[in-house]
Amino acid sequence: MPKKNQKYVYKNEEETNGGDIVVALELKDVSKSFAGIHALKDITFSVEAGQICSIVGENGAGKSTLMRVIAGAHAPDTGTVKICGKQMTEFTPSYAQASGVGIVYQELSLIPEMSVYENIYLGHPILRGILYDHKAMAEKCREALGEVGLGNISPHSMIKDLSVAQQQLVEIARVLVAEASILIMDEPTSSLSEQDSSRLLRLLTELKDKGKTILYISHRLNEVQQISDTIVVLRDGNFIEHNLAKNLKHREIIEMMVGKAVDRVDHMKKDTTGLPAILSVQNLCVKPRIKNASFELKKGEVLGFAGLVGAGRSELMRGVFGVDKPTGGSLVLNGKKIRHITPAAMLKNETRLCLVPENRKEEGLIFGKSVGENIAITYRNFNYKGGLIKKGLEDDVVREYSGKLQIKCSSTDQCVEDLSGGNQQKVVLAKMLSTKPDILILDEPTRGIDVGAKAEIHKIISQLSKEGVSIILVSSELSELALLCDRVLVMSDGKIVAEMDREITESAMLKEAIPC
Repeated sequence: MPKKNQKYVYKNEEETNGGDIVVALELKDVSKSFAGIHALKDITFSVEAGQICSIVGENGAGKSTLMRVIAGAHAPDTGTVKICGKQMTEFTPSYAQASGVGIVYQELSLIPEMSVYENIYLGHPILRGILYDHKAMAEKCREALGEVGLGNISPHSMIKDLSVAQQQLVEIARVLVAEASILIMDEPTSSLSEQDSSRLLRLLTELKDKGKTILYISHRLNEVQQISDTIVVLRDGNFIEHNLAKNLKHREIIEMMVGKAVDRVDHMKKDTTGLPAILSVQNLCVKPRIKNASFELKKGEVLGFAGLVGAGRSELMRGVFGVDKPTGGSLVLNGKKIRHITPAAMLKNETRLCLVPENRKEEGLIFGKSVGENIAITYRNFNYKGGLIKKGLEDDVVREYSGKLQIKCSSTDQCVEDLSGGNQQKVVLAKMLSTKPDILILDEPTRGIDVGAKAEIHKIISQLSKEGVSIILVSSELSELALLCDRVLVMSDGKIVAEMDREITESAMLKEAIPC
């Protein structure tokens, strides 16, 4: 571990053939606070040019804040940042970009109704005189698309017609067109299937081999250890460790991130053969993708849904909960046919069904409201049948579930938009758990969640199942499905194509998910 304020030397003289090490990025005593709360405290480390350095830590550790400082979105309160030996004197995105820094944020920032090349050159078009040179932009865009493995995509294609994985690669192409020498990748694989994630990791390795320096943020430690030259660990805004990836074991990284050992959940799987069905879905149709989907969920079962991105898993769950109105088929809850499938009907039913949606920002949270108000709002709407709101009872519920899920916030009065992405996800989960559901649909519940929080959510899923709650788990992490699920249904192209209830393995699920 390097001493504070000392550059970490990654290679010895023999490995560098006696040449000088080129440092692409150097931070010294960087600190940043928001409303008196320290997000970063005296962060000091450096990154060698042409290497992949992963930044890891729990949600709220300061990873994204640090990346935003480097990318010019935040100015540090104290400390210095040097890019290729030159100190940053302005902290604006344009200054950082001009210095060779490009960032791909976790939430994609493309405009769906515009073409690929228009998105790539948005804000910095190529001009011929006073006019846009569309031909030159399309041609250079084509070169960048080829570099990121999208040579088969036309620069004139509309963003809305591309898959999530393709859009992620377009974001990277946009950074490359801007001639960035330092690429910051914030959770780039969180929305990708394992196949697409593997392709992206290969691309990043290729870019490194071409001399690019990459700062990589991910909660998927297997990815981190696979591609990283060095790893920086942050905890609660503090620098904990910077070391060669080959020197750090998986468990050591987790313990440094969390500050303690994290035990893997030991979920006792059930034989669901003789269990009664609490939910029966027959020939459900949801335009435009889901046609004649049929399945049963057993009492107390953890039923997994596997499939590639775009297979239709989320669309089917939205149809079951009534967010998207089914155009055909039937749904039976605990023996009772539901005539009008709507979210209100599901939440008010004797057998209560809740959905934790994939898109937490647009569908799971109310920005402008506090953590406590977000947790309490569903409990309030579906537990009071008139009369005064019992504030004390609500406060107890908020404390119980914010504590159970270990939501990191200054207080439950803090605005929910000020939390990290992972903590926002935990607020959505707390909000639904507070209603005491009989059936809980979890759509990608651990996406963007750190290893400590993920272990806690896994324990909650296992405990709820023991208590008799029936759970549908949609996850792109096949290892998560294999660990937690009693049975798994595999989807492809809007259809359920396979069922597994004994040998639930990652390879078997992937084999069924890939269309022939």
